[in-house]
Amino acid sequence: MQTVAHISENDFIAFFCHEMDGENKHIFQQHLQKCQQCIGDFETYQNIFDGMQTIFQSQGKEISPSQMHTIMLEETQKRKIYYSRLNFSGFPSISAAMTNLGLVKIFLGEMDLFKLDERLNRLFPGKWLIHSEEALYPVQKQLQEYFNKRRTSFDLQLDRSLIKGDFQSKVLDEIMHLGFGEHLTYGELAKRINQPTASRAVGNALGKNPIPIIIPCHRILAGHGQLGGFTGGIELKKELLKIENIYHSSVNDQLSLF
Repeated sequence: MQTVAHISENDFIAFFCHEMDGENKHIFQQHLQKCQQCIGDFETYQNIFDGMQTIFQSQGKEISPSQMHTIMLEETQKRKIYYSRLNFSGFPSISAAMTNLGLVKIFLGEMDLFKLDERLNRLFPGKWLIHSEEALYPVQKQLQEYFNKRRTSFDLQLDRSLIKGDFQSKVLDEIMHLGFGEHLTYGELAKRINQPTASRAVGNALGKNPIPIIIPCHRILAGHGQLGGFTGGIELKKELLKIENIYHSSVNDQLSLF
């Protein structure tokens, strides 16, 4: 183990799995005494290790250090939530979170890191929140390209764990088939999922879309050319529809459907 700013994940796991020699264990323990961040991380890995040990002991299983290392690595990846605020010129602030499976949540609107951390703790109790602009860079990049009219579709893995129930899943699956510049009304979307009387329920499902813009609920409009609602507010919905040339501004700034 080399002297570094912070202890690596691999070294934490090696410590708990008894894979460190005496010299490296000494370096590890010396570093731990003076690094507050690593002390907090140590407690997280300790909880994961203790939980794994309890499970295996209850099952009467003996796990080798190398097997435990692999299992702990997999478990820590499952528990991590990476998050960051994303800033765009000319557009409101967006915050995003992702798991090892993909992008899991987009928050539209201004939010400081304290509030964001609070919201994520409520959504993902017991998870390990990690602020990382690097992890969210692909999301930042693709959204910026979309806002600049240089991208018409997204190539991002999605974690659908916040999509609740068959009905919402069916609604959001259907709108994923809508391409750039295409749109439907709530009623038309209800018919597409074979629920022609469920326009209001469709609206509710869209309002709880955990990954707006990427799952394009802004492409669903009310009847008679009206905008309908949007979790990020009507002004943002207008801007997104303008990007896709679904709406344009007339001289008196009233939006008209092409």
